[in-house]
Amino acid sequence: MSNLTADKQGMFFEAAVEQAFNAVLITQAQNEHRDHPIIYANRAFCKLTGYSLEDLIGKDPRILQGPETSKVVIDDLRACLKTGRSFQGSTINYRKDGEPYHVEWTISPILGSSGKVEYYLSIQQDISNQKLADKYNELLTSAFNVTDDAVFITNNKAKIEFVNEAFLRLTGYSKHEMIGQRPSILKSGEHTEDFYKKLWQTILSGKTFRATFINKNKSGELYHQEQTITPILDNNGDVNNFVSISKDMTQWIEEEMAFREETRKDSLTGALTRRQGERELEHLFASNGDNGPISLAIIDIDYFKRVNDTWGHDTGDEVIQLVATAMINSVRSTDFVVRWGGEEFVIVMTQCSPASASIMIERCCNAISKISHPKVGVITVSVGLAQKASEEMPHELIKRADIALYQAKAEGRNRIVKSY
Repeated sequence: MSNLTADKQGMFFEAAVEQAFNAVLITQAQNEHRDHPIIYANRAFCKLTGYSLEDLIGKDPRILQGPETSKVVIDDLRACLKTGRSFQGSTINYRKDGEPYHVEWTISPILGSSGKVEYYLSIQQDISNQKLADKYNELLTSAFNVTDDAVFITNNKAKIEFVNEAFLRLTGYSKHEMIGQRPSILKSGEHTEDFYKKLWQTILSGKTFRATFINKNKSGELYHQEQTITPILDNNGDVNNFVSISKDMTQWIEEEMAFREETRKDSLTGALTRRQGERELEHLFASNGDNGPISLAIIDIDYFKRVNDTWGHDTGDEVIQLVATAMINSVRSTDFVVRWGGEEFVIVMTQCSPASASIMIERCCNAISKISHPKVGVITVSVGLAQKASEEMPHELIKRADIALYQAKAEGRNRIVKSY
């Protein structure tokens, strides 16, 4: 540049300003009318405003102002010009055809040889698209924050960049605590590594992953959520972000689990219902011997009809409860007691040889014999006990135990008859 003559330097700078991307405007400091007449505008400024150079020369830049131009910003601008200070700000200006646009601009004073401000150089940029994007982002944020669904967005490295209010309420964390963290902070340990492996395989392939998650909040409490995780791709098909949207299902699942427990357990005794007992038995048989030898006993309370007829059904229910409790407390955790119907129960024992099954049932009978009801007195039961034979089906095992039970009754009750 030092090799250029003053004329060439002037031509160089004029060409650079004229071809600049940003809009450039030069005004006089002030005339007798307290205006700042425009003495130069480059092509970018004319394109931005819709005015020709001839339209602009001699005019004050306030021709660009309109109803939505910020008075506060203009007052700040005038205060800066009055004191010879530089200015930076943004507001809404208007093009020649009346269309508003957002502008961000700086104004710098240019001093003359006397040291006084003679001109002002203004460099301007149309930020309408940026403002529109900001408004759109604000709208999305507001929309995310009014929804009851928990939302978080991560970058492609799985670092959290956005969380909505519902997410903060659900997890108990603050926004400050979550931004920059990974979603793994919510892991509960309830899911297998295969679960997360499938998750990542799905979303990295550009597909949405849907599942019910069991996560852990800040307080360490578990919660259930129906969650979708979707990758956001750029124009090249590469993953830029991941967005997660989830609905808190904790209450619904807890109610569902409570309902299932109610339908699984007999409300009077706490034993399994017959329907659930049949399911459990079918599952055992389907395991192809994984549960070892299976024994099954059918237990019937002796002379129960006499109890109901003499003392009523409330007393009968008390007897049933006492018998069920004695059996449930006598069997192993791997066994299960089923209320088969009325005063009849089934006990299913896994990993249980005939000898062990006999000991187990004798233990149950002994526990029952120790019951002394204030009205009924001592309670006894009759039992039919059978061991699963090879290739035998559940209904066949039950039938053999039932035949043994009837034999026990025929032989005088209060006894165990075995069918091996």
